[in-house]
Amino acid sequence: MLIALAGCNQQIGPTHQELKQDLGEQVYSLVSDFEIESTENLGSKTEPIIQSRYRAVLRFNTDDIKDPVFLEEMKRLDRINKDFVEIHGLSTSKRKGSQWETKFTIEERKNLLKE
Repeated sequence: MLIALAGCNQQIGPTHQELKQDLGEQVYSLVSDFEIESTENLGSKTEPIIQSRYRAVLRFNTDDIKDPVFLEEMKRLDRINKDFVEIHGLSTSKRKGSQWETKFTIEERKNLLKE
């Protein structure tokens, strides 16, 4: 019985730190804040698809943005080298071998004044 209970507490999906790091590797110069607001498994136990709603505060720098499509979008929106930007969106994570592969969707952005 204890074994079954221990299995119930096992986390399915990437950790908070893994999501923050993945976002960083894809788009940020500086992440000053990162929150996961909610998480849900849209798949199954054997093939999980973990979707999380997140909020992050970022500061962009053209040297640190690796995705050319995202870079052009941020330039078009005049978000480069400004003060901090708060973003809200969804992350979708799928298991690839022993690692999680995560894609981020940005639903909302707003400029924040530097403190």
